[in-house]
Amino acid sequence: MAGNLPYRRGDTVHSFSSRRPLGRHPVPRGVARQVNRGMAIELGIGQVRGAQVRAFEYVADQALQAMGRLSRTEAFHAHYVPHAAARLQAIADIAAMSLADIVAQAGQD
Repeated sequence: MAGNLPYRRGDTVHSFSSRRPLGRHPVPRGVARQVNRGMAIELGIGQVRGAQVRAFEYVADQALQAMGRLSRTEAFHAHYVPHAAARLQAIADIAAMSLADIVAQAGQD
């Protein structure tokens, strides 16, 4: 059954326009052109959405890696300078909120 399927999207409409299914008139060329144009637009929209997903994934990945480095640095300094642990935690929390804002903004764009 799969052997009967057209290989290109343009072949779908043209396969119906070259014959008369069920006694109907062939599909006009203008309709076939509009169908192909509409399919091309949808394909383009899908490709843009895919690129947006990859871009958001990159932003989130970079934020997670940065947060890991900040947490490691905070733990290192808190170990060697225990009396500064509260200040270090406050700085790391502010950085974490800033990173979360950046990721949230990337998701809205």
